[in-house]
Amino acid sequence: MADIAPVDRRILVVAAAVFALLMAFSARYGFQGDELYFLDCARHLSLSWTPIVNPVTTQTIGWPELVRTVTGTWDRLPPGQRANAVIFTADYEEAGAINELGRNLPRAVSGHNTVWWWGPGNPRASTVLAVLPAQPAAGVARLLAQLKGDFASVTVVTTLGNPDHVSGTLADGTVYLCRHPIEAWGKLWPSFRHYG
Repeated sequence: MADIAPVDRRILVVAAAVFALLMAFSARYGFQGDELYFLDCARHLSLSWTPIVNPVTTQTIGWPELVRTVTGTWDRLPPGQRANAVIFTADYEEAGAINELGRNLPRAVSGHNTVWWWGPGNPRASTVLAVLPAQPAAGVARLLAQLKGDFASVTVVTTLGNPDHVSGTLADGTVYLCRHPIEAWGKLWPSFRHYG
């Protein structure tokens, strides 16, 4: 360390102190606490530098509301129907929200990008709770048309939004209840693969 300039040593000391403080107070929730921080920053965008540094974090706006809405809808399904149901999302963003925050929900599945490879959930599902955002409109319209062609019954259950009225993929989305597939959900699954 003899060849390190004095300014560099101060930076190292400050970095070490910050690291020690973070480690001392992170035992309660672990390293994943950053995720909670970014969720909170997304709720207070005008007070946060986060969107400037990482605009992707704004996609978490509405996650808690999305999960509450999906949980309420899931819980209203009769137990027998829930036993043979999956939660399908149009986008990995919604699947991530449900899987991260939806502690009492089954793992959500999505045909979006590489999340499709994780599979259809229950391949024998007779009910699909489909979470479709409003944007991108063309992709969502295609998925909705596909669901209507693959299920005998597709009904609107509720709509999505966020309390801050921030426009984004989750704003003005819709949750659909899809019942009575024309063939097994597992056989329909390959056709739900999409990229974007």
